[in-house]
Amino acid sequence: MVLPQQIQREASEMKMAGWKIEINYGIPTISVNPPEGEGWFIQGDDASNLIQEAQSSPLANEMIIEDIILWSASGWTSEDETTTESPEEGTDDL
Repeated sequence: MVLPQQIQREASEMKMAGWKIEINYGIPTISVNPPEGEGWFIQGDDASNLIQEAQSSPLANEMIIEDIILWSASGWTSEDETTTESPEEGTDDL
């Protein structure tokens, strides 16, 4: 079992290494970008489901949702269906 302190530490280390996460709860969208390479842009039902999953996690009472999602992104691969080019690279066809 992963402890909240471990997830918070790893999420903090990821941010210090240059990982970025942006969540728009209204639309909803999630953008996760590693310091190099391709990132993930998730929108609509997929983003809503991921947000709800993080919010319903037992960890949600002890952590911010962004850290939970960012930590889970460390296990995503380039083959995941949500993989796209980073929005900063000017991808308009997301």
